[in-house]
Order: sequence, then C-alpha cells, then structure tokens
Amino acid sequence: MKKRYPNRKLIPFAKRVDNDDTACFEIGKGSKVQLIHDFASEGFEQRKDKHPIILEVNTEKS
Repeated sequence: MKKRYPNRKLIPFAKRVDNDDTACFEIGKGSKVQLIHDFASEGFEQRKDKHPIILEVNTEKS
C-alpha cells in the first residue's frame, strides 16, 4: 500500500477476502478507521471514513 499510495501514512490491520477493501489507521487522522479500496487509482482509493473502533471486553465469568 505504501508504494501505491505514497502520500498517505496508512497502517493496515484487516482485509476482506472477497474484495480489495482494507481497514487501516492513518497517521494524522485520529482513531477513525479508513476503509481503503486497495489497487484503485490514487485519489479513488478512499471508501469510507469509519467511526473510532470501540473495543468491547467481556468481563462476564463462566
């Protein structure tokens, strides 16, 4: 991704297997998840700007 989108500082952490969408954090964009359509032409890669990730911890005992 770094070579395809050199003007962006993306940190990918999840990828869909049925298409080229990749979830990334972007340095300088806070905690919002950037959904990038990888392999698209530069400037057309942005799919969505998602809400911050909320980690849910299950504290219920078995």
